[in-house]
Order: sequence, then structure tokens, then C-alpha cells
Amino acid sequence: PSESILHMTDRFYERAVASADVEDLCLSLSEIVDVFMNSMFQLASQPEDVKRAIRYISKKFGGQITLQEVADHVHLSPSYFSTLFHQRMGVSFRDYLNQVRVEEGKRLLALGRENIVEIAFAVGFADQSYFSKVFRKYTGMTPKQWRAQTTA
Repeated sequence: PSESILHMTDRFYERAVASADVEDLCLSLSEIVDVFMNSMFQLASQPEDVKRAIRYISKKFGGQITLQEVADHVHLSPSYFSTLFHQRMGVSFRDYLNQVRVEEGKRLLALGRENIVEIAFAVGFADQSYFSKVFRKYTGMTPKQWRAQTTA
């Protein structure tokens, strides 16, 4: 499911940091690559419509992307696309889009170059408060708390 793919980063980062020595780190990295590859093969087995939609979302998530826009891109009606997407990905279109945006937000927060307002706009949210609300829903903490934890 897409939710597990999108949340792999945090778990793997924690495992890599907690590695006691180089051998333990290598073992952790090997397991990380295995999980990632298995996830990618699962994604590859999705219908072409869903794969095209995911590629489109990954390119356009920073803008005001809509279900209608993505459905049009894959030449399906919005209601059928919504149902198909949910069946295949295990989450709704909106939840998937928000997860993608939050993951990119986490990456940008870790870089520490932009403030939270700039990051919210860069990942497609119209305002910082909604970004913070969605970010907290998926991570359990605010963007500021997450940045402090990852840059400490």
C-alpha cells in the first residue's frame, strides 16, 4: 500500500542512525533496499492507468492538482478513477496526494534552507496552517517539531 511506501523513510532513517557499527549499518541498508525493491515491484504490477496517475501526481503535486485533472490525464471519469485508485492504492486520491506532499515537506524541512511557509507553498498547500494540520495528521508532530528532531 502507498501509505507504507511513503512512511518507509522515517523507519529506515531511525534504523540507520541506531546502527551500532558498520556491519549493523550494512545489514540495515541491505534490508532497506529489499523492502524498497519489493515495494517498487508491487507498484509496477499496478494497472497502467494507476501508474500514469502516480507519475502525474509526482510531477504536479506542488500545484493545485485536482482529482478531475488527474482523471482527465488518464482518460477516465473522476468517479471511476477515484474508485480504481482507492482499490489499487489502499488510500483515497486526496490522502495519497497529501502523503506525497508531506513526504516532500519532510525532505525540504530536513534540508533547512526554507522556512515553513515557503515549504508549505512549495509542496502545494495554500497556507501554512493547513500544511501543519495535514503534516501533524501523518507524522504526529508539527513541521517545526519534525525539523527540530531531524536536525538535532
